[in-house]
Amino acid sequence: MKIAVMGASGQVGAELCLFLRYVYDVDVVPISRSRMGSAYLRYAGLACRHGDPAQPEDASSLYSDCDAIVNLALPGLTGDFSAAKRTHDALIQNAMTFSRPGAVQIYSSTMSVYGDARVDQQMVISNLYAREKKRGEMRARVFAAKYEKPLFVFRLGHVCGELQGITLLIRQMITRGEIAIPQTERLSNTVYVATIADAIMTAVSTPSLAGTYDLMNVPQWTWQEVVEYEAARIGETALIVPVELPMQTSGVRQWAKRAVMRSIAKLRSSRNMDRLGGRLLSALPVSAYYRIKAFYSIRSAAAQIGSLRSDNVVAQDMFMRRPIQGSYLSNLSETRQLLISSETFLDNVEGAAMRWPADLPMAGDTAE
Repeated sequence: MKIAVMGASGQVGAELCLFLRYVYDVDVVPISRSRMGSAYLRYAGLACRHGDPAQPEDASSLYSDCDAIVNLALPGLTGDFSAAKRTHDALIQNAMTFSRPGAVQIYSSTMSVYGDARVDQQMVISNLYAREKKRGEMRARVFAAKYEKPLFVFRLGHVCGELQGITLLIRQMITRGEIAIPQTERLSNTVYVATIADAIMTAVSTPSLAGTYDLMNVPQWTWQEVVEYEAARIGETALIVPVELPMQTSGVRQWAKRAVMRSIAKLRSSRNMDRLGGRLLSALPVSAYYRIKAFYSIRSAAAQIGSLRSDNVVAQDMFMRRPIQGSYLSNLSETRQLLISSETFLDNVEGAAMRWPADLPMAGDTAE
């Protein structure tokens, strides 16, 4: 069984590849567009394939001997969105076209397709990332039916693990002191990479279970359990301070505020607005120009200072998310047991280098 992983150079992809290789002893094939992107995994002893999976000529050599494809890749959405959607479709279709007949397809989606609902919100609006992932799910189902491939769609929660930013953030908060969490016994939407790997192995071994599933810890952990586990991992004691939930905001007011902010953002990103703004400023008296420039300089400085506290903002948003309790894949092992059984591996993830392997056959000569 050979499992290819698209998006292997990302946080989730890199740790997942290491799990599949060193915990499950799987013949894993990390896919990267460049040798620079695959440097960490190659240093950790994994032979990688290089090429652009959105291009048919590369995809045919990347996937032709693979029995399963894990798709963690998503093009950047901030530039040409139409081009990004075409690339996204090509990534999905090529994996199904050029892999072996009957190869299991695993499309990584997100819990955000439900809207990033906080417990203090009455109205929820999905962001661009969530909408594109939802569209990707639908395209994956179309292509899976066309090419007769079993498809698993995994809607991931907040991904935790030794290489994950969320885990690093929680551990930093633990070492700094108190962690304020609304309703510590409320279920979190976290999922450790160990459980993602377990779900992939279940999908590969039981393709008849193909379908769409929410992927969280098994069983779902409370935020208190997450923080206490991470504290134990770093040999600390977590000081958790329960706080009351803020009063719920008006759904209409919240919707109106978001609509206005989206409109402003679109105007600010418009090239024509940049040109118009430049012409207007040039027509103003010098004193007015400097007052406006000073105002925006102060705002910019305040934003940069505020960014130093962004960790707290991210954490607060994470802790406030409404628990998702949807459709789960059966026969998964308990997350805590998976973590216990892989502790030796986890303790050595960051220093897991063994050797620099030769790249696998059919690897392109893509430079950095």
